[in-house]
Amino acid sequence: MHENSVSILIGVIGGFLSYCFDISPFFEVLLWAMSIDIIVGVLASFIHPRLMFNSKRLARGICKKVIILTIVAFSHHLDIMLHLDVICCTVTCFFISSDGLSILENAAKCNLPIPNVLVKSLEQIKELSMDNEHKKR
Repeated sequence: MHENSVSILIGVIGGFLSYCFDISPFFEVLLWAMSIDIIVGVLASFIHPRLMFNSKRLARGICKKVIILTIVAFSHHLDIMLHLDVICCTVTCFFISSDGLSILENAAKCNLPIPNVLVKSLEQIKELSMDNEHKKR
């Protein structure tokens, strides 16, 4: 009886997730990028001497990933409602690129070789985000 309950629960969760998300190649890449970002971030905290593993920071990061998935699910349903395929693709690609930059940033913290073009782009993005933070205050 217990095995059936677990199977039913997994089926309900799977059904809900397939209803919320369009399991497209873009969504698969987003899930991979999110997973790799979390893993590389945790590994960077152990490799880099100044970074300390912080479970609260990890929990905040995972919460942000859940919010991102919620936004992607919402954009998917907007596409369904409006009979489009553009909104979800655009939103998903934006978050894929954001996680990709985070992966590169964490890899740089591990002292891995990163092409100079990407390092300069990361520095420019950091400067822009810092300027935006100062303007908000």
